[in-house]
Amino acid sequence: GDLTSSIVITGSVDSNTIGTYTLTYDVSDASGNAADSVTRKINVVLTLGIDSIEEKNIEIYPIPAQTFFVVRQKTYIKKVKLYNIIGQIIYEVSTNNKEVRINTSTFKSGVYLMRINDNKKLFKIIVQ
Repeated sequence: GDLTSSIVITGSVDSNTIGTYTLTYDVSDASGNAADSVTRKINVVLTLGIDSIEEKNIEIYPIPAQTFFVVRQKTYIKKVKLYNIIGQIIYEVSTNNKEVRINTSTFKSGVYLMRINDNKKLFKIIVQ
């Protein structure tokens, strides 16, 4: 079954303070069998030329992404587009939710740009 809602995340990230943070993900099935813990390093970096991820109404985490990242905002997200560094659309999803989880497990490591709801603002997404 889907254990996504049972994942326990320990650690925290201060997106307003540049540095490296550690998050640990743990989950057990209904029988109490624990999966191997997964640890991820989160790097908060200074972003120049692109809007910071610390927007007033938008959360984007974890950055850098390894297998996924989440976009959450207070208003409904209608569309998310990801572009490679030369401007080609590499991923697009239409939705009507306040939170979108984007699977990056097949993405190559690198820098991507994200647009939400055809807004002019672009967000820098790092995939490791």
